[in-house]
Amino acid sequence: MTLPSGAPALDARLFPIRDDLAADWLAGQVDAPRYATARRHTVTAARTPLHPAPDAGRWVSELLYGEAFHVYEAKDGWCWGQAEHDGYVGYIRNQALQEAPMPPDPARTWAVAAPASHVYAEPSEKAPPLMTLSRGAWLTAARDVEEPFLPLADGGYVPRAHLRRPDDYPQRDHVALARDFLGVPYVWGGRSHAGIDCSGLVQIALQAAGRMCPRDTDMIANAFMPVPFAEEEIRSGRGCEYGDLILLPGHVMIALGDGRVLHANAHHMAVTIEPLRHVLARLDERQGRILAIRRPAGA
Repeated sequence: MTLPSGAPALDARLFPIRDDLAADWLAGQVDAPRYATARRHTVTAARTPLHPAPDAGRWVSELLYGEAFHVYEAKDGWCWGQAEHDGYVGYIRNQALQEAPMPPDPARTWAVAAPASHVYAEPSEKAPPLMTLSRGAWLTAARDVEEPFLPLADGGYVPRAHLRRPDDYPQRDHVALARDFLGVPYVWGGRSHAGIDCSGLVQIALQAAGRMCPRDTDMIANAFMPVPFAEEEIRSGRGCEYGDLILLPGHVMIALGDGRVLHANAHHMAVTIEPLRHVLARLDERQGRILAIRRPAGA
């Protein structure tokens, strides 16, 4: 794959381009040996890792049940494509996907709004759970019934109290939504209640509050309104408003407005709240450098 002379480099995390293949909508922007048209799929597992390469042990992100993934190539048990919710490109094992060419009917679509929920075998709290879902999972109802448990098209039942409609965001405070993940273990690339990383926490919380958010920290820095700041003022616990995002090299935290931050971090291997000064004190001069403060729209 080559770019036209003088063209800016395209971020391979967000553009489906490889040396041997590219998305058909990139024809004319990149010179590839072949191009492919996407086939829309949805995730059938409670959660599934997104890998940077087939057979890679490391994750770059994670997709949740019902989220859409546009597949450009299926080969040797892997699907290469792009997540619909944030555009991230990578590989998912094909057994975690099913083809779903058309977007679901909005009238039958629901999202998990609780931090976590279960799919039950029967419409009863005494029924055995079949699957554990995390906030942000998307569900298709078999039929809309005014009962405590919603029947799903794929089978099973989910408590209606844990669900919201696609265009309904009952909680707009992304800080409160992120607090729901306190104590959740740290997992690099995670986006679920089973494990989450720093940018995954910010993304899930903002999406649950109705604001789109990209996946990685550098993308987050480019996506939201910059806030002028004096580093010493921030270090002293002032200069940040409730809900601001504090960016360090490779790390993002949510400011609580009182000198403390909420973040998923590898030091505690969990989502925690702690004074910002404690975070900075344990980092070296490079890692502890405040790069930017960002304020999500509507925060």
